[in-house]
Amino acid sequence: MLLRVFVNRIQEKKNFKLMLTEPSQDEVAVADKLKISHQEYQDWQTIIPTLGLPDAIFEKLYTLKQRVENAGSEQSQFDPSEFYVSDRRWKKAVRLLKAAAFFNGRDEVAPLDLLLLEDCLWHSPESRDVVKTVMQAFAKEVLFDQQEVLALLDDVKVALADIEQDTAEALTYRQETANAGLTRKAMIDLSQSPRFTVNQSRDLVRFVLLRANPSVSEQEKGDSRWVYLDAADIEKKLKTGSTDLYGYVNKNNHLCRLTLEWDAQHALVIKDIANRPVPMALVGVNDPSEEQLTTWTQQTDHALEQLQHAQFLIRRARSQLNAGLPHLFAQPDLLETASASLVDVEHEVKTQINNLERQVNRLARLGEFFSGASDAER
Repeated sequence: MLLRVFVNRIQEKKNFKLMLTEPSQDEVAVADKLKISHQEYQDWQTIIPTLGLPDAIFEKLYTLKQRVENAGSEQSQFDPSEFYVSDRRWKKAVRLLKAAAFFNGRDEVAPLDLLLLEDCLWHSPESRDVVKTVMQAFAKEVLFDQQEVLALLDDVKVALADIEQDTAEALTYRQETANAGLTRKAMIDLSQSPRFTVNQSRDLVRFVLLRANPSVSEQEKGDSRWVYLDAADIEKKLKTGSTDLYGYVNKNNHLCRLTLEWDAQHALVIKDIANRPVPMALVGVNDPSEEQLTTWTQQTDHALEQLQHAQFLIRRARSQLNAGLPHLFAQPDLLETASASLVDVEHEVKTQINNLERQVNRLARLGEFFSGASDAER
């Protein structure tokens, strides 16, 4: 028997009495319009084996097979045979999946059909509980590529963090020091930096912020990409420790108070509104090379491709779920688990992608933040 259905004993006394005393119905009356003719049945036997088993569905099925086997090996209280599923049973199970696809009006097996395997893979009430646990996890993590989507997002976050770290290490302005005995005097050389004019303020230098941030000023919300600071103020005040200076953020024309400091590695940082340090590069001094920009652009392009693939997977999953409902045979609890998990992943994808896309675009435009020397006044 391919399908196993667990039927618990009768719990209620009155129902137990009815079972003992009511006459058995050996034959159930079926309306003529519901009866299956011999020819119709034979046609089904011919058509069902021809339905497709896409490679993507096979990969999910194989993942389920491995998970069941692994779960069995971890259950030391069970005999290994409790979780043995023969190749012949798997072959019959695939025919069942094709039949489910056929009776749901499709010409190939879809993800939701795989949920029927829950009742094909256990041998006892005890092993049934283990298989049910495996199927719940499978529905939450694998059925609609949920685990793959979340792994893609994690890979992108790691890749972008690595690129930001590389840019910070390569481009951050670092403190120059002159040592005289035990005395250390901090210095900053602006002689090679072009000068800019904003509003009526002249003799400004531009610093590019090398990390995404919520803003470096309460007056300007959103990612701060660069700041303009008065060269004379920097040379006079920016010697050691933390310093408050007034400058311009991005393309805005009003002055903002900004907090700069030298960190423990003698790197120049600016504090964002959450008081987190953001490394800075001085335009004209720390400009990236074409080779560096090419490398970082290739890396951010790859990260963007991964984001787009994650979006594709989640759109495809939603389409597959909608196309598969209502399903005539899948257990409602598994359908609910799969559907709820997909909603959760969709929400996570939407939240993460909005943040990650901004980060990708920021890194992709890094070269632009250093440009504009032609607009500067020497």
